[in-house]
Amino acid sequence: RRWSGFWQAIGNGSENRGMSIWAIVPVKPINEAKTRLSSVLSLEQRADLVQLLLQHTLNILTTMEELSGVLVVSADPDVWQTTYDFGAEVLKEADVPGLNQSLQRSIQVLQDMAVNTILIVHADLPYLTKESLLPLVSLGVERSIVAIIPDPARNKCHAYVASRDHPLALW
Repeated sequence: RRWSGFWQAIGNGSENRGMSIWAIVPVKPINEAKTRLSSVLSLEQRADLVQLLLQHTLNILTTMEELSGVLVVSADPDVWQTTYDFGAEVLKEADVPGLNQSLQRSIQVLQDMAVNTILIVHADLPYLTKESLLPLVSLGVERSIVAIIPDPARNKCHAYVASRDHPLALW
């Protein structure tokens, strides 16, 4: 299904105050994560690393008063349990479709809830802080926006925020 709102949006920087903003955290199954580190870390060590990074991310996001909620999308029951331990919501996937399809599913769930702004944050950012996210979240709450935070090498996206009514929003 095509992301509804992608072509219908009218973004003009208009105010978006009082609207809900949810974070989406996509997480691979733990046994499939961090495979590039397999030459230096065992599967168990990589699993521990993924859990620690997920806990770090959820600790930050679930304590941000600016967010209306946090939705973790994963096919891994261990990830689900960690998510529940932090009081966040889980979108349980029966399969492992890949990042884009997982995000599409998550966005659809939040669209059905009439969420106005999404913040996508990856679970493996060791230097993530509440202070680094606040300006991004504040912009998403205050006005119609799309913002992408790339990694330093500009190869990947660390975070993405988008208001539903912005013409470049992917939802």
